[in-house]
Amino acid sequence: MKGFITLLRETAKAVKFNHLYYIMTNVGVEPLEKEDLSILRDGGVSKEDIDFWSRQVSPFSKAYYFGKLSSAIGEKQSKHLLLKDFNEYLSRGQYQQLGENSQTLYLARQRIYGYLMKLENRVSTDIRNQLIERFEGGTRGTQREMKEVIRQLMQDSVKYQRDLDRIVTTETQNLFEYARAEQIYDRYGKDSLVYKSVLPGACKYCIRFYLTNGIGSEPRVFKLNQLLANRTNVGRRVEELRPVLGTVHPYCRCIVHHLPKGSTWNKEQKKYIAPLLKRSIQVKINQKIYNT
Repeated sequence: MKGFITLLRETAKAVKFNHLYYIMTNVGVEPLEKEDLSILRDGGVSKEDIDFWSRQVSPFSKAYYFGKLSSAIGEKQSKHLLLKDFNEYLSRGQYQQLGENSQTLYLARQRIYGYLMKLENRVSTDIRNQLIERFEGGTRGTQREMKEVIRQLMQDSVKYQRDLDRIVTTETQNLFEYARAEQIYDRYGKDSLVYKSVLPGACKYCIRFYLTNGIGSEPRVFKLNQLLANRTNVGRRVEELRPVLGTVHPYCRCIVHHLPKGSTWNKEQKKYIAPLLKRSIQVKINQKIYNT
C-alpha cells in the first residue's frame, strides 16, 4: 500500500511537471510561480534553461505582438507581412515599443495559466482514480504492473490533448483580438467604430452577431467600448451568448477591424472602402451602429 501511495504521488508530480514545462516553452516563464520553478528544477530543468526561455518571445506572446503590429500597419500591409519578416522584427527587439509591459498581455498569461493548471488537476485526478479502481486501492497488482498501466495512461491522452489544443487555440486568438483592440483604442479612442470579419463556414452565432445578412454581407458596426462592455462569453449558456471583442466560442476565428469614419460598403468587392482625403470634399454617411 505504501508503495502504491508513493507511485500516485510520483505520477501526479510527473503530470504537473509536463504541464509546467509546456507553459514555460509555449506561454512563457512570466506566469510561473516560485513553486512551479522548483518543480521544473527538481524534474531536471536547469537554471540556464529557465533563463533561456525567459529571454524568448513565446508563441503565445507572439500572438499579442502580431495583433498589435497588424493593427498598427493596417490591413493592406499586414496581408503581405511574411513570417520571416515578423520574426526578424521580434529579433530586433522592436516589439517592446508595442507594449512589453501591457496589462492585456499580463492578464492573458495569467488566464491561460489558470486554465492549463485546472486541466493538469483534472488529468491527475482522472489517472489517480483509474489506478485506484484498477488496483483496488493498491491491494492487488505488482509495482511493475502499476508502472506499465501508468505509462499507458500517460500516453493515452487524446482527450486531454484535445482539451489542451482547445484552450491554447482559443486563448491565443483572444489575445490576438485584444491586442488589435488595444492598438485601436490607443489610436482612435473607446468610441472608435469596429467590425468583425467572419470566415465562410462560421457558426450561426458569429454570422448573426457580426453580419447584417449572412456570409458575404456587410458586417455589423459597433463602438469598441460596446464590445468591451460585453466582456466574455465564458460561462454563459447558449441563449446568453453576445457579440464580444474576443472569441464567441472555442476555435472562433472572427477578427476585429477598425472602421475609418466615412467608409462605405462595396457589395461587389465585399469590403469597406475608406473615403479619399480631399480638402474640398467632406464625406458624410449615416452609419448604423448596433447596440449590444
